[in-house]
This record gives sequence, C-alpha cells and structure tokens, in this order.
Amino acid sequence: MGIRGPSCRDHYSLSTLSVILDYLTDTSIAPLQRELVEIPDPFCSDISGDVMEFLESAILIKAENVPFDKLSAAKEKVKEVLGNLANGKEAIDMNRLGVVIHRKILDTKNRFENYPHDTFADAIVGDFLYSCKPEDLQARLSTIQDLEKLRNEPVDYWLAFLKKYFILAPSVMVSIIISFTVFCCCLWLTM
Repeated sequence: MGIRGPSCRDHYSLSTLSVILDYLTDTSIAPLQRELVEIPDPFCSDISGDVMEFLESAILIKAENVPFDKLSAAKEKVKEVLGNLANGKEAIDMNRLGVVIHRKILDTKNRFENYPHDTFADAIVGDFLYSCKPEDLQARLSTIQDLEKLRNEPVDYWLAFLKKYFILAPSVMVSIIISFTVFCCCLWLTM
C-alpha cells in the first residue's frame, strides 16, 4: 500500500513518520502485526513500513505472503486498524511510543558511530537533491533533536498525524504476485 507522505523538506514530519511506522509494525504487539499476522488465520506472514524519499515522500506498508483470496480483505483490515487508531477507537500506547522513540535515538546514534560514511553520504545526497537553503543540511542531521522533541508531543499530535497521512492522504494498493512457475521460467531464461 502506497500513501503520499510529507515533503522531504519537512524533517520533523519525516521523523514522526519513522516513529509511527515502527509503532505500527515493529513487534508482535504492534497494531498492524497484532491484527494481521499474530492471529489464528493470518492475512499475511509479515507486515512492515518504509519511507521513500522524493520531493514528496512515499509511505509504503508492505504485507508479505498474502493469500490471493485475502488481498482485498488485507487492504481493508489495514485501513480498519489505521482508522481505529486515528479516530481514537484504539488508544495509542504513549508508553510504548516512548520506547519506540528511545530505540530510534539509540539506533540513530549507532548509525552515526558505526556507519558514518553511509549516514553522512545519505544526508549530503538528500541535501543536494532537495534542499533550497543552506540550513537544510543541518536540519537533515538533527534527527536526534527531532526525536527528543517528539517525546513531548501529546497524543493529539499523533492522532492528527495519523489522520493526515494515513487516513486522508491519497493511497494506492499494488499486488505483486510471483508464482513459482514464473520464477523458474525466468531463472531458466537467464542460464
């Protein structure tokens, strides 16, 4: 499922998006994992979220190994879970959200320490492609400060964000079906 996200220049919203995707998918108690994977008759084998950076970012929610007969139902279930969170039918667990933010801060520090070449290269390339003013690079590298600020955001901020980007934003559903026969034929043709 693809959804339009915030502008690539809105670094605070991109940090928020990163946190909310982890909150929705990272563990077995995450809302999308809990409702689509960790059930007796699962809709899919795993679900994850990702952000693609363009001038206007793209939010991807990827469900793996969805049975063909459950494609439509899986899409509706994702919308239902997101809608329940955004409308307050299911409360956002602010304690768990704090844990997700803490882990993101640790992960960011780890990337700066262990993968500085990739971390800085990504920031510089993004700055080259999308920035309009000199201070944009500093904003790209202020992820930890953004995450620290997110710790203090009230539940209303998170609800408004979910509504804006997961409920009201334009979205598209794409199914990629790869059969074993097609895979073997492609493999045979490459030999």
